[in-house]
Amino acid sequence: MKKKLTATGVLLTICLSMLATDMIVKQKNGEIKKFNVEDVEEVIFNENSNIPNDSTVVDASESPLNFSIKPDSTVEVTGVNKDSESIEIPSKVKIDGKVYTVNSIKYSAFSWKRSLTTLEIPSSITSIAESSVFSGSSKLKSINVASDNPNYSSVDGVLYNKDKTKIICVPGGIRGDFTIPSSVNCIGYSAFEDDSLTSVKIPSSVTKIGIYAFCGCQIMKSIDIPASVTEIEDGAFARCSNMTNINIASDNPNFITVDGVLYNKDTTELISVPAGIEGKFVVPSTVKSIRGWSFWGSGLDLINVPSSVTNIGDGAFWNCMNIVIDNSSKNVTTGEYTFTNCFSVRFTKNTPVVAGNPDLSVVMDTSDIRAVIFKTLSDSTAEVSHSRGGIDSFYIPAKIRIDGKIYTVTEIANGAFNIVGGGSLEGIKLPSTITSIGEEAFEWCEMESIEIPSSVTSIGEKAFSYCQNLRSVKIPSNVTSIGNGAFQYCWYLDIVIDNSKDNVKVGEDVFGGCKSVTWLKE
Repeated sequence: MKKKLTATGVLLTICLSMLATDMIVKQKNGEIKKFNVEDVEEVIFNENSNIPNDSTVVDASESPLNFSIKPDSTVEVTGVNKDSESIEIPSKVKIDGKVYTVNSIKYSAFSWKRSLTTLEIPSSITSIAESSVFSGSSKLKSINVASDNPNYSSVDGVLYNKDKTKIICVPGGIRGDFTIPSSVNCIGYSAFEDDSLTSVKIPSSVTKIGIYAFCGCQIMKSIDIPASVTEIEDGAFARCSNMTNINIASDNPNFITVDGVLYNKDTTELISVPAGIEGKFVVPSTVKSIRGWSFWGSGLDLINVPSSVTNIGDGAFWNCMNIVIDNSSKNVTTGEYTFTNCFSVRFTKNTPVVAGNPDLSVVMDTSDIRAVIFKTLSDSTAEVSHSRGGIDSFYIPAKIRIDGKIYTVTEIANGAFNIVGGGSLEGIKLPSTITSIGEEAFEWCEMESIEIPSSVTSIGEKAFSYCQNLRSVKIPSNVTSIGNGAFQYCWYLDIVIDNSKDNVKVGEDVFGGCKSVTWLKE
């Protein structure tokens, strides 16, 4: 890389020869610097103070921005380190004495900056991540792009690609009504996310609405989609708490609206339910697939999902209240975060449950399960550690995902569901992977029955003691150990023990107070 050397008010001694490879510069203050001759493009002697200088170079330590050096020795803006109303992104930044070109903005770099009102983007920025870069910055009114930027442009503070065929960001501080220019054919990722606009008019030039495009637009009550739109990505209208209607042009060949809810044309796919719709919602029996983030932030009290549904996308029911899923088809698959932060999820087959089901081809992510806490036991197994309380019924999934890794649930820990004097658990279903039920695991619970899977080999002390509503239990033949008082004070319990293998060891007062005990032998 060629270098331009400037000297001002200093004495330079320059020794060059045709064969020299180095240039030695001795300054008046005695400091000596060495440069490779091939790297020197020009030497300028300047005796006045008007020194040629790149004024866009900013020392990173003095900037309100955070930067990261990329592998190609360019720099990316990664965030903001102090509150600022107006920020100008430099085209060059000095980090540890070295100057770098700033050419990209990372995802979420300017999200939720409540003081930011104006942002200046230089010509050097050639890449802006499409992932909520500016969402939540509610005072941001203007994004201004240098006119000579090769990839981006701005009009009235709104960010577009260079030829204005794609709208990238409408700042959250813009209020009122907004009309998308007729040059636009694509509404980008999170383009209007968390905006406070009253309405948005979409022209017939638009063919695509990107992921999270209008997500979190809390003021908008409805939106009209023209016939030209052929693609709507996941979560485009999620979290719009006041929106009750997504209107699709009647001549749109790809989409249809029924009672404000967005579907594909033949209603086999549910795409988005406006979050402002309240009460109970029954998914039509024509629906086979529920899109990702389709109910995210919904205000519905109850959502019924029919057996026709075989696929539920990522985050579909995030932050929803009560969901009932008819899983009699036995082949429902779900994505990641499908039930995250849901109050209750129940499946109609067998025991009502709040998470998972033995007939579902799905591994439950622990972030989806609010009712209990899991703890890893080894590289491949986990236990139910304890209950959060306040649940009526629960199905324990056979497999869980923690931080991306799958574990088999093999144990119920000591006292896992024991809430002395106030146990509210009325129904529990254990998977066939459980081998051990710990001490006092279900003490004081209120269920009337429980099926102990054949995989169980040990039942701990007082595991079911004081379960005074328990009516029937069958202990399978693989159980070899039942601890002291395991079923003590279960007054109405008829218990059947399969002792066909004649290998069970029973502690003291195991069945004290039970209604009846039956031993089965071959």
